[in-house]
Amino acid sequence: MLARRTRLSISLLSVLAVIVASLGVLVGPVSGPATAADPEETDEIGETVTWGTSQQVVSEAPFSARARVTGVSCPSVGFCASVSQYGVVRTAPGTAGPWTERFTDHALRFTDISCATASFCLAVSESGLMYGSDEPATESSWRVVLEQDHALTAVSCATPTLCAAAGRGPSGGGLWYSTDPLQTWDVQNYVDNPPFADVSCAASPGTLCKGVDGQGEEMESISSPGSPFASWSIANVVDHHVTVSCATPTSCRGRAADSTTDLDCPTTSLCVEIDAAGTTARRSVGGGSFTSTTTHAEGMSAVGCVRGGTACVIGTTDGRMISTDDAAAPTATWTTSGVREELNSLTDVDCLSATACVAVDGTGHLLSSSSPTEGASAWTTTQVNPSGRAAQKVDCPTVSLCVVGYTDGEIVTVEDPFGARTATVRNVAGTATIRAVSCPSADLCVLGTQDDDLITSTAPTTAAWVVDPIVTDDWVSVVTCRTTTECYAVTNGGHILSSTDPATDDWFYEGDQPSTVEWAPRAMTCSSATRCLVGDGGGHVWRLNPAEDLLDWYEVPIADLPQDTPRSRIFDIDCSADDVCVAASAGYLIAQAPGLDGDWGNGAVAQASSRRPTAFQGVACAGRRSASPPTSPASWSPGR
Repeated sequence: MLARRTRLSISLLSVLAVIVASLGVLVGPVSGPATAADPEETDEIGETVTWGTSQQVVSEAPFSARARVTGVSCPSVGFCASVSQYGVVRTAPGTAGPWTERFTDHALRFTDISCATASFCLAVSESGLMYGSDEPATESSWRVVLEQDHALTAVSCATPTLCAAAGRGPSGGGLWYSTDPLQTWDVQNYVDNPPFADVSCAASPGTLCKGVDGQGEEMESISSPGSPFASWSIANVVDHHVTVSCATPTSCRGRAADSTTDLDCPTTSLCVEIDAAGTTARRSVGGGSFTSTTTHAEGMSAVGCVRGGTACVIGTTDGRMISTDDAAAPTATWTTSGVREELNSLTDVDCLSATACVAVDGTGHLLSSSSPTEGASAWTTTQVNPSGRAAQKVDCPTVSLCVVGYTDGEIVTVEDPFGARTATVRNVAGTATIRAVSCPSADLCVLGTQDDDLITSTAPTTAAWVVDPIVTDDWVSVVTCRTTTECYAVTNGGHILSSTDPATDDWFYEGDQPSTVEWAPRAMTCSSATRCLVGDGGGHVWRLNPAEDLLDWYEVPIADLPQDTPRSRIFDIDCSADDVCVAASAGYLIAQAPGLDGDWGNGAVAQASSRRPTAFQGVACAGRRSASPPTSPASWSPGR
């Protein structure tokens, strides 16, 4: 139940002294001054925060993730390009390869790529960044051409001057469009619409770009070659298309989620799709029904065909390529090339004490350690989710229980995580990704999902989970509970909710984040009822006192941190028992230790890793559940 009120008290949980990053890297320990300076007696700079050496704790089987190919584009028989979920762009001199890595940023999650020619490509990502290049084979030519605060799901270029991208807009479904894609973009926003799932552009004769949202609506722009994107119109369709492909402005085909994972129609008489299960590629010739043409048991994820031709290439979930010279042939011959990529990402971490830490990864594993800073040999890894899905968040209210939230609505409860590690998988949220997990005790857990739901249980190891739709048209990005009677949730759109009785689904809408906060909240921790920190998607940290006003936020200065881009996102934030606060960002660890100016002392961070900048995705400070709360930081400094 969701109600409205104007004031509340808040307390939340804290989060890290061990930091997890993409590619299986763990950083620790972190330490601050031996003793905290008295703010009433001194304003001199105290000791700096120091970091231990980063350690690779996930690097070999059975921990290796599969670098799913998420997009393939072939503008001609002599050039193809692909992207993967681990931020890799590859090119090849045709569908048969060989494929060469051209650009890599593992902090990105590329979702699609489109090349109008061999000298013009755009790639989009989950972080809202679009990269473009007029020399795709040259790493230095790839640069950010669009930044926005929501995921981009698809991109399509009919020509270098006719491109569109799909995703979530400022207040609903969004389609971005441009006639100068490496320089400027405009957005067509459809209020209260879900994010657009796919987009396809075609040219000659005329121009057309069509976007689909997966829920029965299509948005399209049809205009003359001289004035593309002059107008947009909405059309309702019977089938809920999640993919669309236009061979020409007058020949488009869409497919629903229950039939198709990806679709490409290079001509008016040929379409190739990957089925919903991702194991079979099917083709349609002459507008007929789709029939099987090849299979790949480990999974297929993206298809791209030579524009105007019949040669096609399929990207797989394990980083391989499957190609044919003629997908229209009655018995098409498909050839598999490449080797499966061995990559993984640690996605979150929780430490109950300096001798009890757990981490989760992108392939269904839980790692636990009683000596978390002693390297890979000190961590025990268990496959707790047989599906191999990516964990989003983990919270361990006691040393006897951990709760992990996953994609596709699953949770895993792990009993005795430092011993027998007994895991139980349950689906509590349908197909929705579980974005947030907070368990203040073994008798209460609260989850936040991407489908606007809060899900609670007073018996987390059982099937007794209750779904409470909060009806905000936005996903829940933060849930945090310091006690069983003090819980808070924040949505991606900045709606702030509270509850003093979450066990009975009694939630209150407090209001929206202040207008001065331009980015969506991504992380939050409260050390007491009067001190909270919020990290947002633009790299800003905010301090608030919910006992006075939950909607009154003050920005904490951070020196030398790039801000106001999607790459600046604060992924996690936590404070330890000895007054050290740490925030994790893309390539930066931001820390504050006691010492200076009335509240805190020196902003200090040393280099945490010599690796290529990557996303530090989780942070957990030991002793947070039993220690006294830290004071609020006044200034911060980043390190990378």
